[in-house]
Amino acid sequence: YEPAGPYADPVLRGLTKRLVFGSWVVVPKMLTCLLSYEAERQMIRMQEASPVNTPDARRARRPLLTFTYSQGRLTGMPVLGMLYPSLALARLADPREIGRRGGARASQEETVTRAAAAIATELGQILAAAPAAGPEDEAWYWAAPILLDLSMDRASAQQWLGHQSLPTVWAGGEQDEEEGSRWADHVAEAQKLV
Repeated sequence: YEPAGPYADPVLRGLTKRLVFGSWVVVPKMLTCLLSYEAERQMIRMQEASPVNTPDARRARRPLLTFTYSQGRLTGMPVLGMLYPSLALARLADPREIGRRGGARASQEETVTRAAAAIATELGQILAAAPAAGPEDEAWYWAAPILLDLSMDRASAQQWLGHQSLPTVWAGGEQDEEEGSRWADHVAEAQKLV
């Protein structure tokens, strides 16, 4: 999309992000780790005046994204929706594709608007096929990306969500060791949509 703010400065327009998106496999992973660590560091500093970074102090902190069970329901389903790797959303909101369809380079705001319109169109088709409206169901917010995947590429969605050990695969091959975590139950709930 068309650069805005300080990046619209003609001097800065020559700068690129090619290194980040180059063929080096390690660079995106390294940047992800550094940015994630910095974001976590800043969040902790917002909550604690003098944070301590020791194993005991880290264990004592309540995690921000939790997958628990409370009052008869899984409370982390909206978080799972944010973590769901939706191919449909990636395709519908791909800024390069949106730019190609629009002709001239769009602004960031226009790109987001076009992505939202494409997603709304696809969701509208899903809603048109749904039974008559009933009471508002908050499950919609985490289920929508899965429903989009099932609508746009059912075979891939079924393959991913039907994986026998999906909780472990989705977690990067690591078992969830967080005490009280119900990650596997949350994933099983998402699998029910298939």
